[in-house]
Amino acid sequence: MVNDNEKETGIKDSLFVWANDYGKKYGIEGNKKYGPPGHHDDLDAFRHAFCHCVVATFTQTKIYSWVIGHLMEIEVLGGNSAMPCPKAMDLYNNKVGRSLIIRREQVQRLAIKGDDVVDFLAQKVADAVKNGKTINDLADERMPSSCQIKYGKKDVYNKKQSKKTGKYIWRTEGDGEVRMSHQLRDGKVFEWDNPPEGGHPGEDYGCRCVAEDIDEEGISNKEIASIWER
Repeated sequence: MVNDNEKETGIKDSLFVWANDYGKKYGIEGNKKYGPPGHHDDLDAFRHAFCHCVVATFTQTKIYSWVIGHLMEIEVLGGNSAMPCPKAMDLYNNKVGRSLIIRREQVQRLAIKGDDVVDFLAQKVADAVKNGKTINDLADERMPSSCQIKYGKKDVYNKKQSKKTGKYIWRTEGDGEVRMSHQLRDGKVFEWDNPPEGGHPGEDYGCRCVAEDIDEEGISNKEIASIWER
């Protein structure tokens, strides 16, 4: 007997093949950097953006797409996609897809002309992927720093960080996913030469925090703190 989880996984697999076929039709082939084509590459990016573009276009609302996207990133349904870095990539590309929707009037005009609306959306999303609108690699500079370090830019990142001197202000994303230890650091001043436990912002696994450099010449810590309180 097939349970609900197996049914949901089967639906996801079918969408995987369906979306990949459209991507390949428009020249999005993927690569084998992280496994078979379609895993954490441009074809993966196309698949997520395309599916969410289609859902948001035909429902004329982005909320359904948003809910579906987050459901697909939970551990039971998402598998490896539920891991922090693939999840960050997928959710980013889902959002890109939602930004590419066409309005009901355009859908109607395409239908009257006899054009395939889904095919039109596929080409639109493929163009966005080719033009770098989506994240096509786990080491992309738009990914969290921890992912850039883990998936191929560790030397570049470390070289850039090693040159930094002076102090910075720790800034979090300010949402419910920020770990408690980093919430306590938000707005506080740290030194590049004296990293806190777990490292500087973005260095600990899954950390999305950022360091805002400050020019301390003639500015006291109290004055710096008052700036962020305004």
